[in-house]
Amino acid sequence: MIKALLGIDLILDILEPREEFYLDSFSVLNLCDLQKIEGWISGDSYSTIHYFLSKELDESTSRDKIVTSLKSLSVIPVRNSTLADAFESQHPDFEDNLKIVSAQKFHIDFIVTRNTSHYKNSPIEALTPQEFMNRYKSGKLVKEITSVPFLDLKSQHHQIYNEIDDRITDIIANTGFILGKHVDEFEERFAELQGAKHCIGVSSGTDALHIALLALGIGPGDAVIVPVNTFIATAEAVNLCGAEPVFVDCDRFYNLDVEKVREIVESRQYAVNSRQRVGEDRGRRSEVGDQRSEVRGQRSEVGDRRAEVGGQYAVNSRQGKGPITNNESPITCIIPVHLYGQPANMDEIMALAEEFGLMVVEDGCQAHLARYRKSDVRWQSVGTTGAFGAFSFYPGKNLGAYGEAGALVTNDEELYMKAKMIRQHGEIERYHHKVIGHNYRMEAIQGAVLATKLKYLDEWTKKRQENARLYNELLGGVDGIQTPEELEGTDCVYHLYIIQADDRDGLQKYLQEKGVASGLHYPIPLHLQEAYEYLGHKEGDFPVAEKAAGRILSLPMYPELMERQIRYVCDRVKEFLISPQRRRERRDI
Repeated sequence: MIKALLGIDLILDILEPREEFYLDSFSVLNLCDLQKIEGWISGDSYSTIHYFLSKELDESTSRDKIVTSLKSLSVIPVRNSTLADAFESQHPDFEDNLKIVSAQKFHIDFIVTRNTSHYKNSPIEALTPQEFMNRYKSGKLVKEITSVPFLDLKSQHHQIYNEIDDRITDIIANTGFILGKHVDEFEERFAELQGAKHCIGVSSGTDALHIALLALGIGPGDAVIVPVNTFIATAEAVNLCGAEPVFVDCDRFYNLDVEKVREIVESRQYAVNSRQRVGEDRGRRSEVGDQRSEVRGQRSEVGDRRAEVGGQYAVNSRQGKGPITNNESPITCIIPVHLYGQPANMDEIMALAEEFGLMVVEDGCQAHLARYRKSDVRWQSVGTTGAFGAFSFYPGKNLGAYGEAGALVTNDEELYMKAKMIRQHGEIERYHHKVIGHNYRMEAIQGAVLATKLKYLDEWTKKRQENARLYNELLGGVDGIQTPEELEGTDCVYHLYIIQADDRDGLQKYLQEKGVASGLHYPIPLHLQEAYEYLGHKEGDFPVAEKAAGRILSLPMYPELMERQIRYVCDRVKEFLISPQRRRERRDI
């Protein structure tokens, strides 16, 4: 979207008003009100505008008129560095310098003012209101698209910058840097949006998962189901508790394949039950036999295996890897991941968990506000069905912080209090530590950013969904491309827009050459990562995830992505597929 810095004269044309200039100046401001362009004003302009307006109006009326008329404009604050740069500039007028420097810092496209002669040497083009409107109507303001970024966080500034700036200033002024009122506000609002009773703001999504497992008592001797197609943080949380991650392949929606989960749970349960029966039989024999002989026999029976496992454990410890698995730990928990913003099949997962007495922790780190329709036809937000829902607010997420942050949601009061204690060294009352915890607290600045952004999350989510529909429309049915599917009865929020391509690497290279950024999420499934070599998996163990890893490509996706940018991306995709070289390759095949 075009960014315009509006001059003082333009504002006064409207507020005083100045009849001969009013129409063009009002038309520019109206574009800002309609969100057709981003309107900005320099912070130093307000005093001047107020000075002139208060000559004609009383103080209260003057202030109200300024606030009401300029509500769609965002303010570029005058910072110390801005003043310093303006003083150093060779431009003869300091106030004009200040506006030029401010415009540069905020990547403004045009300065709109009747005094264009003041900006002859400005690196940012200055246009009169009439010139600006003429260009806008003729379409000449819009720059030709030659590139599309994968993510553009700067495009959110117009909506959120000033409130976040005010909140951060408040934090610095009052030196409340950890937790505090901004985090409290975020927790209350996020719990409400997700439909949960409780929310705990923490230091990252990874930490949220770790806290959830600790609060549930997951530890050594437990095995936890984890999708093999996910970011490593999901599995790391299991390892950090001393438990064993058990990988499961994905379905065509990139989430846990529930039937394969059932197969693994049933096989583990059978193995555990078999060992228990053997133990019971041996116990009965020991009552009537020679116990010492029995023990010696048992030692000789398991000695070789123990030596083998112990030796491997020692090797793994020296190499910094996890403990060797003997595939004997009982499954006690499932972590379904709502990958890319697509809800997992929670009805079936919860039914399976209830059947086998398993705990469930939902990884919603990519799925803020995603929902699924329960079997009783009610909509349920992800993260609120299992014992906990874990969320990440990494800056690029649908709801992103200005650094690392995460959260847990739960409807269980006891688990809420346990997790809250773990977040802060096991305490609720200062210096009274009831459990062993850690420092997982959210910073106040992240709470402030997130509390501000929450106001826009629903709007941003709908825009992501609109962008996904346009991608589907433009790429659906294109030979060599597979667009994402949505599980029936789900509301996907499209943290990422993932396609599959027959020649993924060739397409990604071509898009890069044409200025289109893309990503791979994820190119290597977890079972083939060096960190998990100790689990003993090999290529072919998880064929669906492995096939997807060689074909998936993430295209640009964010709320501010414009239709013409999406069309540019899709045109380049089609261009690659129908290029002469590609046609020859297809004929050869």
